[in-house]
Amino acid sequence: MRIISWNCQGGYRKKIDNILELKPDIVVIQECENLERLRVFCNEKIPLKSFWFGGFYPHRGVGVFFYKDYQILSMENNISIEFIVPMKIMNNFE
Repeated sequence: MRIISWNCQGGYRKKIDNILELKPDIVVIQECENLERLRVFCNEKIPLKSFWFGGFYPHRGVGVFFYKDYQILSMENNISIEFIVPMKIMNNFE
């Protein structure tokens, strides 16, 4: 499983090709644009599954993108801790 985490400092849609060259399974992007904005600009590069957590900011947050078919379970989260994204990720063999 190849996981990439990157603080892209906004404008991920302009930088997505750099990440996709690495053939990731899962990408976690800090300071990521809202998914609705990304879909407008990057529709052909949208992963199989994606999640976005914005906290108090409507346009920037943490984006989690899955390029392989994993089963994903959201875990309980303390919303006062703004940018923690607890998830359980399982492949088809678990």
